Amino acid sequence: MTRDPRDPALLGYVDRLSARPGDTLAFKVSSASQNPFRAWLVRSISADPNPDGPGIVEQDAAAWFPSASFPSVDRPFAPGSCGIAQDRVAAEPTAEVMLSANVCPTLFDGRPQTVLGVGRYDLRIDGNGCVCLCIGDRTVKVRAPLTLRRWSRIEARVSHDAITVSHRPITGPITGRDGTGDSATGGGIGDLSLSGVP
Repeated sequence: MTRDPRDPALLGYVDRLSARPGDTLAFKVSSASQNPFRAWLVRSISADPNPDGPGIVEQDAAAWFPSASFPSVDRPFAPGSCGIAQDRVAAEPTAEVMLSANVCPTLFDGRPQTVLGVGRYDLRIDGNGCVCLCIGDRTVKVRAPLTLRRWSRIEARVSHDAITVSHRPITGPITGRDGTGDSATGGGIGDLSLSGVP
């Protein structure tokens, strides 16, 4: 996995959000540095960075975890939801390939985000929030972008006659919202085969 220059050089998290006295907590840390990193424990009384608020207030907790130095190990990660299959998928469809997913985008940052990819098929959201399907050097893209923080179903259907890409909001009692989607259609492809690790 390639490191993005915008990724923080030091990242970490604890394996649980709450604990009882006597429980063990594991801290997972990734450091891109060539040098060891130093860790210490504090009790956070206030984490308010507002200059008009109480500010950052911490109490030293070295009695429970003395300050220590640890070797740096770079553990690249894929932010957001990400899954990579262990096995290769191969298929020779005769009529149609369909890729679909339910998504709730929270950020469009100018970079494409693959939602579902297998072999040469790449169903993605482009940097402006538009759903598109890339097959090799061909792209079929929906013009209207998705709405941030709103669940939508995105779908691509590929046949010998046409490639159709669409999105529509997921409506119902959970979202309490209504709306319409958008779609785009392009020419089909002769070879529908797919092969790759999703």
